Amino acid sequence: MKAAMIELPLIWSFIKGSWKPILAISAILLAIGLIHHDGYRRGKRHEQAKYEKALETAQKQANLAQQQIDDLTRQMGLIQQEQGDKIRNIQENAQKMATQPVYNTVCGNADASRLLDDARRAANAGLASQSDDPPAPATRLSSQSR
Repeated sequence: MKAAMIELPLIWSFIKGSWKPILAISAILLAIGLIHHDGYRRGKRHEQAKYEKALETAQKQANLAQQQIDDLTRQMGLIQQEQGDKIRNIQENAQKMATQPVYNTVCGNADASRLLDDARRAANAGLASQSDDPPAPATRLSSQSR
């Protein structure tokens, strides 16, 4: 403990004799500290401004992407509606065509017309009688046309 007491008066005598250089060094260190703090504060503000600008840019890009998604969704809905209308139109036309009678024109000679008439009469007679008799064989019809 006595050693600490001896050193303190020695330090005090040094400070008392050379206070001007110590004050100058302290002022220089304070100025360096203030300059550093000011640069740090400016750098921090600059980084904050860059961050806010980047955030704003990202938000604009996100809004643009969302708008494109909405536009594509709308277009897809319109396309699906058009496809649904086309399918409905095709189904309606197919239904109409299925209910309309089919006309078949056959060009041929008199023997061919007579053979077709005989075949129709035989088919109608088979439907009208609803009998268990087997229909006339096709060889008999072909032999009649000869």
